[in-house]
Amino acid sequence: MVGLNKAFLIGRVGQDPEMKTSASKGTPYCKLTLATPNHKKEGETWVDHPDWHRLTVFGPYAERVAKNVRKGDSLAVECSIRQGKWTDKDGQQRHETSLLVDRVLWSVPRAQRATEFGSGRPPGQPEAFEAPAPEVEQIPF
Repeated sequence: MVGLNKAFLIGRVGQDPEMKTSASKGTPYCKLTLATPNHKKEGETWVDHPDWHRLTVFGPYAERVAKNVRKGDSLAVECSIRQGKWTDKDGQQRHETSLLVDRVLWSVPRAQRATEFGSGRPPGQPEAFEAPAPEVEQIPF
């Protein structure tokens, strides 16, 4: 059986990327949020209700994202979807869906958005760059 585990998102960055280092391996990573548009009808009017996505970027790629991406920037990403679960301090089982960024397809800084965004890929925009594949345990089937 062939499968595909990808999500493509285009939206606005909700917070500046937050750089961290993993305690176990010392791998640099950054976390950020991305808002994608969603509309809901309330009465006779359509109201914006964005969907929020938590993204994680690993390795040297994370350093580039942290350096170049800011809150309010338009961003298009290709992600892998991961499911995780853990037990919190109260003994409750918790579940989380994580989006691990594989590639940034393009990013438009807020200052350039008004003049360059409408014509496809913005002039002077850095090329897309790929993240190293995260280590994943192989499933034996």
